[in-house]
Amino acid sequence: MISIKELYNSITIEVIEKQNKEIINKNILYSLTKEDILKELETYKFQPQHINDAIERIHFIEKLDNIYKLFVDDINTRRAIIRLNYFDNDEVASCISLMHFIIRNNILYFNIYVRSQNIKNFEYDIYTFFLLTEKMMFNLSKIVPIYKTEMNITIGSLHLI
Repeated sequence: MISIKELYNSITIEVIEKQNKEIINKNILYSLTKEDILKELETYKFQPQHINDAIERIHFIEKLDNIYKLFVDDINTRRAIIRLNYFDNDEVASCISLMHFIIRNNILYFNIYVRSQNIKNFEYDIYTFFLLTEKMMFNLSKIVPIYKTEMNITIGSLHLI
């Protein structure tokens, strides 16, 4: 498995090589076991670039209880979605626009759509995704065995600005 640091370094190089310092529609796929996730969480402790990033992480974590309840009611639910607005503005999606959890064949699929992301905050956000995945796997293991997680991250605009 590629580590968060290795992934960050490969993307940083790719961004720097672009003329306009932006990558459009970057897609990243992780296949993780619980041990992989715990290793990453123990290895790295990333700090947010801005206080709003830390607040955003707290909001995501707070919403996990509702997601878990959806799975308790229906393990095959397709409605396990977290969506935040940009600074509580209903007209604009937050930079991390959508997170979708789905379970099939004892695999937790975690699909994330990031509208816009500064490369400087990339590691912190990936760490947040690992943290959310670990918490979901822990909670879900109470009701169903989860063998691994497939984390798919789509980034609309990954930039240096």
